[in-house]
Amino acid sequence: MIELAFELTPSFALGLVLLALAAGTLDTLAGGGGLIVIPGQIFFGVPAVASIANNKCSAFAGTLMASWRLWRRGLLVWHEVRYPVLAAFVGSLVGASILKGLDPAFIERVIPYALLAIASYFALASRLDLPRFACPPALVILSMGLAGAYDGFLGPGTGSIMLALLMVVTQASMTQATVMVKACNGASNVAALIVFAPSALVLWPVVVCLLVGQLAGGWIGALLVERHAERVARPLVIVVSLVMALRLLWMNLASGAGI
Repeated sequence: MIELAFELTPSFALGLVLLALAAGTLDTLAGGGGLIVIPGQIFFGVPAVASIANNKCSAFAGTLMASWRLWRRGLLVWHEVRYPVLAAFVGSLVGASILKGLDPAFIERVIPYALLAIASYFALASRLDLPRFACPPALVILSMGLAGAYDGFLGPGTGSIMLALLMVVTQASMTQATVMVKACNGASNVAALIVFAPSALVLWPVVVCLLVGQLAGGWIGALLVERHAERVARPLVIVVSLVMALRLLWMNLASGAGI
């Protein structure tokens, strides 16, 4: 059973809620909320593997809610997305299972580098002029399976990665691709939750705090979308995540050098 490095006092709980609120707001506007939630939890003393598991357990509700709303409005047609969704689900099961079996110390060392790489991709993605192909359905399914595996293993930026893949391997419009991403991302989040929940990796008091903040942040983000605040949010996500990743990297190097 993973133990917290601190007592979850009201002040720490409030800090987690505010962390998730900021991440949820930015995630709604520009994506990449996990780039803030995961390192933020580590700063609070949550083990790296648990921070990933907690992020999955607090993020699934939002993606499922979005998928449900799209389905209710007739935008999400199940028979058109069922195979990519299934691939993302299975891929996430595999990725989460691999993560669960790794040495936590190894994850602590890898996370800063992974976050730096993902934040760099996030910064460049909007400037990339990606080619478009009409690929066979099998390749579309494979791409969602690989993205699902990444989501189960780490997760930040999965929606952006899935969208980029779909825009390359299909001729779908941005709206069609976004709808499929919501369904696939929801499936990969649920799969990771299935793996993590019974494994004692999830710190449920932390998850409750994150859920409260994520829900509030999603609501605030939805209001800000109307004011086109996403133009400011994306650079802010990148800057904050890079600062956090560099801080984690320094902490790892300092502990290794005995500083």
